[in-house]
Amino acid sequence: MQRDPKKRLGSSNVDATDIIEHAFFRNINWVDLRAQKTKPPYKPVVNGPEDVRNIDKMFLDEKVKETPEQSMTGSEKTKTNFKGFTYNQETLKR
Repeated sequence: MQRDPKKRLGSSNVDATDIIEHAFFRNINWVDLRAQKTKPPYKPVVNGPEDVRNIDKMFLDEKVKETPEQSMTGSEKTKTNFKGFTYNQETLKR
């Protein structure tokens, strides 16, 4: 683990080759993995999207923190990272 993103595996000019050639991943057959022929070492039992038995209770008990709208200034309310993006719920209905 490297704090500096420029020193992390996969960040060099050879891209993912750094990761593929790393000793930790030496037993992975990358061709089979890409073709989805590799069996996962552990497959959790899940009975649907609401099944949370595999999530630690510590995380399930966390309180939700929302940013109160009144604490935001006018410029913060209008700030967006998605310029030109609009959301229309009606277009999503099937």
